This record gives sequence, C-alpha cells and structure tokens, in this order.
Amino acid sequence: MEIYKTLEITQNSPTSRVFNLRINRPSLRNALSLDFFTEFLKALTSLDQNPDASVIVLSGNGDHFCAGIDLKALSSISAAVQSTDRGRAAERLRRQIKFLQARTDGPE
Repeated sequence: MEIYKTLEITQNSPTSRVFNLRINRPSLRNALSLDFFTEFLKALTSLDQNPDASVIVLSGNGDHFCAGIDLKALSSISAAVQSTDRGRAAERLRRQIKFLQARTDGPE
C-alpha cells in the first residue's frame, strides 16, 4: 500500500475485508492540511479499486477525530486571495475552499 503524510491505512488481519483509514496528524488534532485533500482522494480511490476491501472505517489517530481545516493551510490560501475589497477577498476564499472540497469528492 502507498505511504501517505496525513493518512494511514490498516487492515485488522490479512484476511479481513475491513480496512481502517485514519487521519494521522494527532499532534495537530488531525487538522486537515492541503496534503490531506489530495491524499484522501488517492486513498479512497485505492481502496475502492481493491477487490479485498468491502468496508472502510474512517477515524482519526489520537484523542480527536478531526479539528477541521488546518488554520495554517487556510491562511496560506487566504494569503493568495488578498484584495482591498473584503467582499471580493471573502468570495475568492470561499471559492478556494470549495475547490479543495471538490477535490475530495472524486468521481460520482
């Protein structure tokens, strides 16, 4: 299986059809980084194409499932959409976040 920066895929036993997909950033309360949005789609696609996978359990390593989007990632996005017009800047930021969400939706 592929190695990810922000995720971990495990199987309870070699014969189990249940795979655990864990967000693996416990020191940051599993906050979602920019890498996560790319890796999550890759991991789901990989498991979807695996004939041995019947069930995927999504969880987070550590004490927290997920704190939401990583504020550092959000600030790097917002820095790219700066504008003197607050309305336009907010709209650009909204579009960037929607773009990240769409990347994790994958094919229908």
